[in-house]
Amino acid sequence: MLAPALNVLEICNMISNETSLQIARGPKQSPMTIAEDTSAQPLQTRIFMRILSFPLLKFAAFLLLMLAPAKFANAGLPPEKDGTLVVLVTWGDIDNTPANDVFIEAHGFVVRDNAEKSFFFKMARAGRYEASIPPGVYDVFVIEGVSEPRCRRMQVAPGRTGTWTLKLENDEVFTQR
Repeated sequence: MLAPALNVLEICNMISNETSLQIARGPKQSPMTIAEDTSAQPLQTRIFMRILSFPLLKFAAFLLLMLAPAKFANAGLPPEKDGTLVVLVTWGDIDNTPANDVFIEAHGFVVRDNAEKSFFFKMARAGRYEASIPPGVYDVFVIEGVSEPRCRRMQVAPGRTGTWTLKLENDEVFTQR
């Protein structure tokens, strides 16, 4: 990390030396006289120094150096593991019969994607619904045609499994029709 910073510092020193040389000679002399003084340097170095002599490019180079470490700070870390949410759903009967044909959705803000997203659960077996989702806090909605809709806020931890067990209850509004 230090080697690139030293090279940039050397370049900045060279640029400031070139600028002071222009000031000492005065503004009336052409820039070619400076190139003649630095003729011992390779042509590519002289061209690079001329390009960097623009203040906007100096500022852009400075910003690049300051922001690059922040961008790559997490580059060496492994990506965060997803967690798993499991919803165990039974009918509200005496036998706790596993419920089929249940729609379950988890909705929340995903930090790693910087966006709100929805995830849909799949039935692993009768009454057991699962979804593998990124860590975060989610509102989990459970909907079934003749039952009351249910919602619960759940937190998902990386590599962990969260479980919600619930019994569906008949929706009185729906069954009155």
